Amino acid sequence: MRFVIPRIAFFSNFNAEIVQKCMKFFLKIGVGWLLSLSLVWGQYSNKVHFKNISVKEGLSFPAVTCMLQDKNGFMWVGTEVGLNKYDSQRFKTFYANQSDSLSLSNDFVSCLYEDTKQNLWVGTLTGLNIYNRKNSTFRKFKEQFLRNKKILAITENQTNSIWILTPDDLLELNQKFEVKNKYLFKNIRQEAGMIAWGTAKCDKKGQLWISTNKGVRLFETVTRKLTNPLADF
Repeated sequence: MRFVIPRIAFFSNFNAEIVQKCMKFFLKIGVGWLLSLSLVWGQYSNKVHFKNISVKEGLSFPAVTCMLQDKNGFMWVGTEVGLNKYDSQRFKTFYANQSDSLSLSNDFVSCLYEDTKQNLWVGTLTGLNIYNRKNSTFRKFKEQFLRNKKILAITENQTNSIWILTPDDLLELNQKFEVKNKYLFKNIRQEAGMIAWGTAKCDKKGQLWISTNKGVRLFETVTRKLTNPLADF
């Protein structure tokens, strides 16, 4: 018995040391996990705070159709009734006025775009406009096919040509804002069942991509047709 008792005491002390080390190890893991969780939660909670900006704060109309932040930091908000310029403190609103030739062509703002020369383009339900920053006025495009058409999208390619999308036409404007090319939707579509397009965007290579009811299509300037290069993917 004299030899058994020390052995039991030895293993008891050994097991106690192991348990103590394990407790310290798991305690460190637990504290680290809680700290990580608190940091993640803190970052997440800071990102989910929203500020509601509505008609009460000066927005012209609650139905927002498009938004853009220009290179000067101003937020432009297009609505179904008016265009709003927001400086983080207050709104300045622009409306159409038939007696003012320097106002918007229509209160319904359908799309916004700022080109590389910082020209602000405003598409409306019945016409295309460019904003004059110096005197806060608008230049209306007088072409008949632009004045009577809803502007769906505005974009720019690498050669600074501006592409305008309407329900019936695809227009290319040169740097003088003159219509360089005009393509009819019915002539450039190639697929059965393609009945409408919605928006357009030029990529970094200058290629023009257009969304349609059949999916995204590429406009080939050589063949002057809409193609589907993504069909193989």
